[in-house]
Amino acid sequence: MAVARTPCNVGAMVTSAPPVRYRHAPRVVGRRVHGKMVLVRLTTLEACELNELGGRVWELATSRSSEEITTLVARAVDRDAAEVGSDVERFLDELRRESWVVTS
Repeated sequence: MAVARTPCNVGAMVTSAPPVRYRHAPRVVGRRVHGKMVLVRLTTLEACELNELGGRVWELATSRSSEEITTLVARAVDRDAAEVGSDVERFLDELRRESWVVTS
């Protein structure tokens, strides 16, 4: 019985897309006020208040991937990255949907 073989590209380079990087949205500023991060959209003066940890996530969104942000947050709260990863991902997605951060 003959075995059919499909040609494969042995030695071909496999490339993956670069990680998505998060950064502060243009015309958005953030300041800590009494332990909370207050974000303000300069174009509309819309404001958003984040708790301590949410503020830290926003501060870390300086051209970092979600994996890098998760690692730094996990270290800050003395947890394993696997424990906080999905929460960080969800929060970053929410910040992106609300245009407080952008991706590149």
